[in-house]
Amino acid sequence: MSAALRCTTGHAALGATSHCNFSSGPSSLQHPQVVQGCQPSAYAHASASQRLLGTASRQEALQRRPECLGSAFVPDSSLLSTGVDILTFLDNAASSKKQHCSGTRAAADGAGGARRTRTSSNRASSRQTVAGTRKASRGAEPESAPGNATLLLSAGILAGGIIYLLQSGRLGISIPKFEFKKPGFLEGMELPEASPEQKAKQARGEASKRLNLMMGEMRAVKTVDFSGRNLGDEGITSLSTGIAFNATAKEFNLSSNQITAEGMVPLCDALNNNNTIEKLNLEGNGFGDEGAKILGKILEQNASIKTLTLNSCTIADDGCKAIAEVLKRNTTITELELNNNMIDYEGCAALAEAVAANTALRKLRLNGNYGGVLGGSALAKGVGLNTSLRELHLHGNGIGDEGMRILGEELLRREKDNKKCRMTTLDLGNNNLSAKGAREVAAYLKRAKGLQWLNLYMNDLGDAGAQSLGEALAGTKTLATLDIGGNNIQADGIAAIAAAIKENKSITTLELGYNPMGPDGAKELADVIKFFGNVETLRLGWCKLGVKGAEHFADALKYNATISTLDLRANAIGDEGAAVLAQSLRVVNEKLEVLDLGFNEIRDKGAYSLAEALKANGQAAVQMLNLTGNYLTKYGQVALSEAKDIVSEMNGGKEVNIAW
Repeated sequence: MSAALRCTTGHAALGATSHCNFSSGPSSLQHPQVVQGCQPSAYAHASASQRLLGTASRQEALQRRPECLGSAFVPDSSLLSTGVDILTFLDNAASSKKQHCSGTRAAADGAGGARRTRTSSNRASSRQTVAGTRKASRGAEPESAPGNATLLLSAGILAGGIIYLLQSGRLGISIPKFEFKKPGFLEGMELPEASPEQKAKQARGEASKRLNLMMGEMRAVKTVDFSGRNLGDEGITSLSTGIAFNATAKEFNLSSNQITAEGMVPLCDALNNNNTIEKLNLEGNGFGDEGAKILGKILEQNASIKTLTLNSCTIADDGCKAIAEVLKRNTTITELELNNNMIDYEGCAALAEAVAANTALRKLRLNGNYGGVLGGSALAKGVGLNTSLRELHLHGNGIGDEGMRILGEELLRREKDNKKCRMTTLDLGNNNLSAKGAREVAAYLKRAKGLQWLNLYMNDLGDAGAQSLGEALAGTKTLATLDIGGNNIQADGIAAIAAAIKENKSITTLELGYNPMGPDGAKELADVIKFFGNVETLRLGWCKLGVKGAEHFADALKYNATISTLDLRANAIGDEGAAVLAQSLRVVNEKLEVLDLGFNEIRDKGAYSLAEALKANGQAAVQMLNLTGNYLTKYGQVALSEAKDIVSEMNGGKEVNIAW
C-alpha cells in the first residue's frame, strides 16, 4: 500500500489524545480522531496485541475484538487487510525513522563533543565500570524484540481509527455511546457521595449547629418549644447546661423527644439548678417509672414549676407513687397531667393520699389510665378531703356506676364543708356509666353550685339516663358546656333534654352527636331552639336525621337568634336536605357563622342550591361551609367558588371559607 502518514501523538502508548491523517493515492480522506471514549482496558488489550504480533501473524491479532468497542463490533476482511497493511507500513516507517534519528543524534553528539572539555573522561570511565559490574551480576539481558514500541503505537492508532469509522457510520456498523443511567430503584434518589465516616462527621456538625441555635433560642424567648426534635438522651444532655443557667424562659416544651430514664438524669440536674421554669412539658417521652422517680427527687426541692405535663410517658404505679409522694409536700404545682399512662389502682390510691394532703393543686388529669372502680373510689375520697382542686379529668378509667356514686357523694360533702371548694370541670366520659350512673350524676347536678363543664361522652346512659339528667339540667344555673354524645339516646331521651334546654339559660354548647335520635328527636329539639334557650354551638353529627330532620332544623334557623355553629355531619340529608337548608340561609341571619354538612351524600344539585343562597344573602352569609366527604364534581365546586367570589366582591371583601 502506497501511503503517506503524518502522526502527532501525546503519550500515545497510554491512550492519550492522538490526531492522525491518512492519505492514499490521488484521492485523500482525512480522519482526525480524538481517542477519548476508550477505557484503560482497551490499552491493556493493545499490550496483548503487541505480544501476539511478536509471535503470530497480524491477521490473528487483529481478529481479537478490542474490549472498549463492545459486543457490537465485528470487523470485516477488508478492514482487517487494511489494518495489516497499515501496521506493515508503520513498522518500516518506524525503523527508518529510528535509523535516521540515531544518525542525527550521533552527528549532534559529535559536534557537541568537539566543544566539550575532556575533564569528565575519568568520571565516564567509572560509570562504565559500575555498569559492567551490575550487568555481570545480573547476567545477560535478553534483547528487546524489534519494533515493540512501534507495535504498541500501531495498535493504539488502529483502534482509534476503527472507533472513528464506527462512530461516523462509514462502515455501516453503529455502536451505542456509553451513558450511565441510574437503576430504576434509585430513580429520584441522590447517589451517595460520601463515606459513612464522612456522613457521620457531617451529621455531628449539623447536630452541633442545631444545638447551638437552640441554646441561643433559650436565651431569647420566654416560651421554648423544642417538641418533636428527636433530641434523645444525647441531645438533652447537651442542652442541660443551657437549661440549668437559663434565667429567661419560663415555659419549656420538650415533648416527643425520645428521652429515656438515662436522659432524665442530666435534665433533672439542670432543673435542680433552675428557678425560672414554671411550665414543663415532657409528654411522649418513654422514660417510665425510673424516669418518674428521678423527676420526683428534684421536684421535692424545686419551687418554680407550676404546670407539669407527663402524658404518655409509660408511667405505671411505681412512677405514680414517686410523683404522689412529692405532691404531699409540694406547694407550687397547680396543674398535673398524667393522661394515657399505665396507672392502676395502687397508683390512684397513692394519688388520693397526695391530693388529700395537697393544698395547691387545682387541675388533675388522669384520662386514659386503668383506675377502675377501686381506683376511682379511692381517688374520690382523696378529692373529698382536698380544698383546692377545681378540675378533675377521669375520662376512660372505667370507674363505673359505683365509682360515680362515691365521687358524687364526696364532691357534695366537700362543697358543703367549704363553699369555696366548688368543682368547675368534671370529665367522666367513657367510664361505663349506665342509667344508674346517670342518676348519680343528676343527684350531684341538682346540688352542685359551681359546675361549668360536664363531659359524659361515650357512656351508655340511654333514654332513661337522659330523662334523669333532663330533670337536673332544668335547674342548673352555671353549667355552660354539656357533652352527652354517644350515649344511645333516642327520641324520648332527646325530648327530655330539649325540655331542660327550654328552661335552662346557661348552656351554650350542647353536644348530642352519635345518638340515634332520628327525625322525631330532631323535631323535639328543633321546636325548642326555634325560640328558647341560649345554645350557641349545637353538634348533631351521626344522628340519623335524614331529609325530614334537615327540614326541622331549617325551619328553626329562620327564627333562631343564638346559634353560631351548627354541625349536621353524616345525616344523609342529600340534595333535598341541602336545598331546604339553603332556603333558610336566604333569610337574614347574621348569627350563623359555621355550617358543617360533611358526609351527607350531597351532589352538584345540592351545591348549586347552597351557592345560590350564599349569593342571595351575601351580607349574612356563613363564614365557614364544610362540604367535605360529599359527591361534588368540578361543576358544583365551580358554582361554590363563584358564589364565594361574588360575596366577597359585593360585601367589602367578606371572607367565606368553603371546604369540599
